[in-house]
Amino acid sequence: GIPAEVVVTRGDARFLIPFFARKWSSDLIFVRAHVRKDYAHWMLGSVARAVVAAAPCTVQIVRDAGEDHDQSLDSASRVLLATDGSKTSTQAERAVAARPWPEGREFKVIRVEEPWTVKSSKVRDEKEAQEAASSAEQVLASAGLKATGMVLSGNTKQAILQEAQKWAADLIVVGSHGRRGFRRFLLGSVSEAVAMNTPCSVVVVRVPRKAEA
Repeated sequence: GIPAEVVVTRGDARFLIPFFARKWSSDLIFVRAHVRKDYAHWMLGSVARAVVAAAPCTVQIVRDAGEDHDQSLDSASRVLLATDGSKTSTQAERAVAARPWPEGREFKVIRVEEPWTVKSSKVRDEKEAQEAASSAEQVLASAGLKATGMVLSGNTKQAILQEAQKWAADLIVVGSHGRRGFRRFLLGSVSEAVAMNTPCSVVVVRVPRKAEA
């Protein structure tokens, strides 16, 4: 019952998917992540990785959950939401709260503190971390979703991946700061690293620039 338009084109999918997303002013892109670790993967690159890096909107990386599980927007039973207290994280929290989740879904909110970064006050930063996690819990609670929150210490990318594996999450939601160029090369992309290194599905929330204005 969903009307759709089909476009078949030739070219590099890594370029064309973000191109058509911009042309159509898309709000959400679905892309399947193929598990390929061979030479062809190294040569051709990953379409999913390229789409996450270049997409103008939110991207959902869909991975096979098994023959007994259907893939849909709300098929996940355990949803891990990573937040850093930023504007992009707030958008990710709202995106989760806006989805029509069936009963019985579990939600966990995590904030990661990197102990080696320069901080003006350890006490203040720890307080802000707790407040960020609590704020995310409240956003979900306002939509009737019950979530647990926790603050972790360590490398942000590794901590998210490890907690997802430990908790057996089947969906990770993370915001994207949308860094480009040299800054992105220096700082790396947490969202991209998480999306490409976890066995479960991932939603990378990116707000279109026109919506940020």
